[in-house]
Amino acid sequence: MNLTPGQRLIGGERSAYDVLGPAFEVPEYHFYRARKVFWNLRPTDPILYEADPDESLGVLLRVLAVTAPCDLQFELERVLSIPEAPGLPLPVDLLDTPDGPILVLTDCGGEPLPAGSVTDPGTLGRRARILREILELLAAFHGRDLVTGGLALGDFREDPSGPWWFLRTDRVMASWTPAMLADEVGDWRSLAFDLLFGQLAERSPGPSRPELDGDGAAGPRVRVGGRIPGPSRPDLAGPEVAALEQSLAGRDLADFRWVISRMNRCVGGPPAARPTSAFDLIRGPIAAPGPVGSLWSTLDSLRQRLRGGGP
Repeated sequence: MNLTPGQRLIGGERSAYDVLGPAFEVPEYHFYRARKVFWNLRPTDPILYEADPDESLGVLLRVLAVTAPCDLQFELERVLSIPEAPGLPLPVDLLDTPDGPILVLTDCGGEPLPAGSVTDPGTLGRRARILREILELLAAFHGRDLVTGGLALGDFREDPSGPWWFLRTDRVMASWTPAMLADEVGDWRSLAFDLLFGQLAERSPGPSRPELDGDGAAGPRVRVGGRIPGPSRPDLAGPEVAALEQSLAGRDLADFRWVISRMNRCVGGPPAARPTSAFDLIRGPIAAPGPVGSLWSTLDSLRQRLRGGGP
């Protein structure tokens, strides 16, 4: 389905969206920027009138680019509704059209997260905070036995003066085995390498995970294979890290060290001691900063006890 600038989509009574133009694309979807139209009421006139464009709400229209399975009920009810998960766009509306459904989301703006080494302290501190929050997003998913279906820098949008967003909620699916949660910890470490160090990160790619097709109440889902970091560099204690630490201070330095310690824990020590989920990785071996990390630790302990996995 292709939309054109100036086109108006009607979702119901006083539910209208004016298409502004293309925003960006991913393999399965086109995203368009649009304005949600509002109506006003004059004090002396009982008839509503259309508000000016500067009173509209900027939104994103997510349109299917290919014919593919689309489980919007699962996505809306089990993924986009998680209140404590950072980085999720807010669903605004769902439009039924002859060419397929259009999901209306808040306009995230920004650009895909860039790969490459960072030397600017402000940028480095921001990327460390984003990585910590992405791990908190994974913990929110893992706490509900959900996985992302693979992580890549292009799955995220970043506004340097604002928030970041995860826009591949369509790929999130139910986890079938504990190994899928552990694999996603490795995906996060690879993402952290790309975002912080770029070509400075010496990695040997692990085997690609096979694609897995799911069925059941949630409908068919696809697990996208990802790269598991190899053992070529299990410890980030080299001169690159030391040099970056010297440029940071305060909260930025704390976030950076926290991220590095989690990256090391993904591959350090015996395999049985490595984290089995984002919950596990956030929880230790040192306390996670802030109330969110403490919340994940408490919830994970309760989750393990309910499943019979703890005292």
